[in-house]
Amino acid sequence: MSAPTQANNAENVDRALAALEWTLQESRREQLSAGEHRLYGGPTAGFRYLADGSLEIDDCGTTRLIAAGDVILWPHGSCGRLRALTDVDMVSVVFAPTPAPSRWLHTLPTAVVIGGFRAAEPAVAGLIDTIGTGPGATRPGDVVICNRITSTIVSVVMRTWLERGCAPDLWADRLAEPDLSRVIDALHAEPGRAWTVDELARAATMSRSAFAERFRELTGRSPASYLAGVRMAEAMRLLNDGEPVAATAHRLGYESEAGFSRAFRRHTGHPPARWRRGRQAQPSAS
Repeated sequence: MSAPTQANNAENVDRALAALEWTLQESRREQLSAGEHRLYGGPTAGFRYLADGSLEIDDCGTTRLIAAGDVILWPHGSCGRLRALTDVDMVSVVFAPTPAPSRWLHTLPTAVVIGGFRAAEPAVAGLIDTIGTGPGATRPGDVVICNRITSTIVSVVMRTWLERGCAPDLWADRLAEPDLSRVIDALHAEPGRAWTVDELARAATMSRSAFAERFRELTGRSPASYLAGVRMAEAMRLLNDGEPVAATAHRLGYESEAGFSRAFRRHTGHPPARWRRGRQAQPSAS
């Protein structure tokens, strides 16, 4: 990689990390006994830091093993089940981007896993312990301080992810693609619209074939597949907020409730109504 390219990538990453601050919504310390299962999920971003023990996480069909000192970050929300392989001590944090998500956030994968985070970043791991121990704001300034701590933690997790070469190819380049970023923002703003590739290509001021090829290069997915993922994330948010299944299907552009339910089940492993019941039955899961 040439020096100018490295410099450009560094500038893009700096711009991305500086674009957002994060508002802490909830933090708590959790203990699980060996063999204990727990559902988790929701449309809100968050992370778990494993202080001690080991977990197996089934994240929408992808199984991940998380060991002591690891962090798993969900930038867009999460869904799944975790199982304690040993007695577990962990910190669970839920947060939201401030202001509204910018285009770079949409380019992140569904989950970012950093193995050995405590060994790599002991000071930041200590910050996680700090926000996981308090019951809430108890002193003047606690809210502001906790939000800044959260922003620091997420930024360091993302930097570690990049330094280890875990980011998809061309990830930093996506941040410098204003035309495609405009398309991505449009898909997130109107997920229920019946978008066509021709419309999206026009929004990106590109030919249809050039747009489809470049979109896949930069996102790893076709426009249709990307839109389906956006719709599922919005569906989780709406259902979690109490929106009826039929109304959610209509708002997201599905021709029938049955078609929406099939798509939702493929994405989460559960029909919409059952997924919502699982969320309601686990009020403490994030």
